Amino acid sequence: MQIRRRSFPHPVLSPFGDDFVNCRFQAEVRVRSDRTGNLYALEVECRTDCKDLIELIRNRKACYACHIECMTTRFRRLVRSFDEKFAFEVPADAVEGKVEFCCFILAEEDLPAYRSSDFHPDYGGASFRVARGDILAVDQGGYFTADKDIDPLRKIPSIFTVAPNPDADAGPMEIDATGHKVVIYLSRENFHRYRALSVNRELHPVLSALLVLPALVHLLDEIKGGRADSYEDRRWYRAVARRLREMGMNAEAPDSWPDSVCLAQKLIGDPLTSSLRALEDLVTDE
Repeated sequence: MQIRRRSFPHPVLSPFGDDFVNCRFQAEVRVRSDRTGNLYALEVECRTDCKDLIELIRNRKACYACHIECMTTRFRRLVRSFDEKFAFEVPADAVEGKVEFCCFILAEEDLPAYRSSDFHPDYGGASFRVARGDILAVDQGGYFTADKDIDPLRKIPSIFTVAPNPDADAGPMEIDATGHKVVIYLSRENFHRYRALSVNRELHPVLSALLVLPALVHLLDEIKGGRADSYEDRRWYRAVARRLREMGMNAEAPDSWPDSVCLAQKLIGDPLTSSLRALEDLVTDE
């Protein structure tokens, strides 16, 4: 959301208007990724030398705010604060490409007689009715690019998604690796079973061992078989390659990899042992 020159029904402190004189509102937004690569952290610092606006914020009748919007994913968020400096986080999988932000001072309550000694003299001491949420000050705004190297797909299990197979004659399980995520297609009957079981968090390791592990073994065998070139532009492939490098392995030399079954277990954190323990606990509880 980028605010450009426009007409407001009341005076607004902005870099593109002259509603106010001898004062300004400026905001600085710093964006960084966290160590996990799963979040963008935004640090906001707002400054104004308009004494009347500062007083409104001090009395919690106005606040600082930052609006963030990604047109690609339709993600939007507005964060308010009474402090000049505040911070918040955005999930990396919620944004992609150009992400715009803009900072404001907003009315926190209705102001039936809003006025300021910094209004332009042309207003002649007039007051204005302002509603809660209305803009009192705005800066130019800016944007950052959500780089998909900072990607939730770095976590291997999240490169997979489970979906029902639209083919009525489909087999129990099929794998489609042509997209950025690997789709595990289940027959309609199996998908209904999977969806019912997935609400139980204790069964997640079991489902991972049943679905993700064989799918990953299949993909590793495909790469070893010389099909890496057809997958290199896929996010799931880059996630696997990154994980291999983190494990100290040569992602570009599949011939040097261990057996695909053993490697798949290591890549996704030994789901076999976790699933056996989960089943053991369920049997014990019964």
